[in-house]
Amino acid sequence: MGYSNKKCNYEFFYRRGKVLSNFKEGERDYLIKIEFDKSVEFIECRPGQFAMIRVPCSSNKNFMLPRPYSIANQTERGIEVLVRVVGKGSEMLSSLKAGASVDVMYPLGNGFPSSNGFSNPVAVAGGCGIAPLGFLARKEIVGGRKLRILYGASTKEELVLISHLSSICNLELATEDGSDGYCGTVFDLLKEKCHELNFDLIFVCGPTPLLKKTALFAIEKNVKCFVSVETLMGCGFGGCLGCAVNMRDGNYLRACREGPVFDARDIDWERFAGVGV
Repeated sequence: MGYSNKKCNYEFFYRRGKVLSNFKEGERDYLIKIEFDKSVEFIECRPGQFAMIRVPCSSNKNFMLPRPYSIANQTERGIEVLVRVVGKGSEMLSSLKAGASVDVMYPLGNGFPSSNGFSNPVAVAGGCGIAPLGFLARKEIVGGRKLRILYGASTKEELVLISHLSSICNLELATEDGSDGYCGTVFDLLKEKCHELNFDLIFVCGPTPLLKKTALFAIEKNVKCFVSVETLMGCGFGGCLGCAVNMRDGNYLRACREGPVFDARDIDWERFAGVGV
């Protein structure tokens, strides 16, 4: 299967939406459902793509810049995003009530490819990385495949979206303190399961250390691997160049245009720093 990081050609403008619901999913995570007016054209999203979200200026006293969030699900008239509170911007979004207005630019970037042609794919999620991989599981089951997801966090309290995912994928949990599922990191669980199940395709999203370990493990085992990177991002459409990703050929690609999903073999893991929570 080939994979190209060609730029996605979408119209870069914000659409006004309203918060349909805002549910607290964990100690600092919120699943926000955003709905658009019927007049807004439906655009199909691919798992791994993201949205830039901002609070309109009229209700944004601090002039918050837009924030990038992976699309966790898509409905007939909107999208869902998982917001983890890490600063003032995410705190502002997490406090929005049903009916509040938001400006959304989506879908942005390149998403995960299909698992067609592979016999035993697996998805590896760490922290908020469960959002796009949960969306991937929804797409896969529509195609007749129940994706296996290995999902890890530090503690049981940091595992989110479990009730949304348990019926649509084969979900296995890992916690570093042993409070739920496998006792250890999700990468440790992957290594253990890989020997048992012989995965031939890996999707991974989470903190950069998890991406790097998984990518290098996949390369060593000659297993195809796609990673969704997280970087600092200002605009979301390639203008600010703040999300540059170091590539093995010495060049840079932008997470917001050519990514955020890349073939793990194409990234220079010695130089790429990334971010992630």
